[in-house]
Amino acid sequence: MDSLYMIGMFRRVLFTVVPASIAVVCLVGLCIVRRSIRPLEAFSTRIEAITHKTMGERINTANEVKELVGLAGSFNAMLDRLQRAFESQRRLVSDASHELKTPVTVIKSQ
Repeated sequence: MDSLYMIGMFRRVLFTVVPASIAVVCLVGLCIVRRSIRPLEAFSTRIEAITHKTMGERINTANEVKELVGLAGSFNAMLDRLQRAFESQRRLVSDASHELKTPVTVIKSQ
């Protein structure tokens, strides 16, 4: 009888401690994940704020966590390339517009 009582007690303890432990581990894991994702969410927010009108803004790599420094540097380099491409396109359109004004003026005067 004594061993059956011990087995029953062990079973009750096991059925309460194991689920409670799993719940605690899940909650602690959730807290760790949320805390580790926070810098990535802030990084994403800063990236989303950069538009074609604010192309001169860059991500400050000194303020980033070490895991995101390389990504921030690559993003800044990409922004530099895009800004040069937009400026080149703007110059081309401006030059083409200027070159077309002269023939159109000549045609209109005749």
